Amino acid sequence: MSLQERQVPYGGGHSAVIAAAIRLVGREGLARLSFRTLAAEAGVSVGAVRHSFPTIDDVLRAALQDCLESYVASIDTITDIESLFRLTIAREDRSARFAFEVRVMLEAQHRPGLAEIATQYYDNFARVMRGLLSDSTLPADDAFLDFLSLVADGLIYQRVVFGSQDEQRLARWLAALRSVFSRFALPDPSGDSGSGAAPYREIPR
Repeated sequence: MSLQERQVPYGGGHSAVIAAAIRLVGREGLARLSFRTLAAEAGVSVGAVRHSFPTIDDVLRAALQDCLESYVASIDTITDIESLFRLTIAREDRSARFAFEVRVMLEAQHRPGLAEIATQYYDNFARVMRGLLSDSTLPADDAFLDFLSLVADGLIYQRVVFGSQDEQRLARWLAALRSVFSRFALPDPSGDSGSGAAPYREIPR
């Protein structure tokens, strides 16, 4: 059977094309994404791709939504702040998805459907971070959560520029975060330093 005649299995069309889009964009960038290259990556016909997704924007929205759901499932199991940052800015085990997410989210300002999904990344990061902060002496207000989102964005950009395998650089960033957190920490009302200095609880790690 030729590629032109081949179709994806019933019920598997969407997932096969989504997985191919994530691999292709993550590996080669958005400029290489077309119905032809997507069909070749997925091993199906162009007609099969168009049947599942009439436009390339439809592909990008579905693939970014798939990445979002995977990210949310991952962070919902996290129990400490450093792990949340590490998973958000590193994700070596999901390098293709990470590269896809960054490249596609940079297009969000030009594609309203992507912007809505991108907003959910920030909302879920803030939701989980707020819960992690609740037992610490760090602020958990909207302004501080916005600050942490901006920090994560900056670290993601550094990660993209300098590569995802530089563990030394990542360790330095996380150490810097711990130092910053110690300066933002509020006095622990249950503590008593005995010297007049404001006592602090250990920052969650």
